[in-house]
Amino acid sequence: MNNKEYLEMAKNRYGSLKYFTIEGNVLFLNNFKIPLINVQLSSLNPSLFELNPTEIFQIIYMLELLYKPVINEEEKKFIFNYVTAYLKLNDAALEGQNVNNNELWCLSIPIYKSYDSELIQNGGSMAIQEQMNNHNNEIETGRGNHMALVLTNPNLPNGSYPLNTNDSIEDLTRAGFTTIILIAGAVALTCLYIAFFIFNS
Repeated sequence: MNNKEYLEMAKNRYGSLKYFTIEGNVLFLNNFKIPLINVQLSSLNPSLFELNPTEIFQIIYMLELLYKPVINEEEKKFIFNYVTAYLKLNDAALEGQNVNNNELWCLSIPIYKSYDSELIQNGGSMAIQEQMNNHNNEIETGRGNHMALVLTNPNLPNGSYPLNTNDSIEDLTRAGFTTIILIAGAVALTCLYIAFFIFNS
């Protein structure tokens, strides 16, 4: 089944696709177009077609860019903006914010595909990898506005996040109070011990 046949069939199921047309294996959305050289619509995960038309178009365009050995400045700028939007959504999800998981997963499709062995040396893939590496380095060194990566002991159970702030404050208060009692007790015992030797010498 070619792309045009698949699109016409899929339009009956996915409302977002009614805005697309294909002529001569070129995908059109309003005044925008993408020659479908490498992407077969039937091979894409159907979850993609549940997004809004603009996001569908951008993901398909990103997938086509991955196959280009060399990309121009406009294409590189598009990739940068796309990856920035993806990272922002991904960081929000990692910080426990409510995000559209299907949107996040679908936006990640070109990101992960850029690491395929047959694409990894192409211009689009290398642009994605560079931006992803820079972002990860910022997180690891604490330069970015993101949660820093922390090494944990794999033998210890991970707690649930985010922590309940009130519980944490109460735990810290109890811990601090206990510490004060222990220190005061140790000081008192030391004084009694010294006094005992002074009065018995």
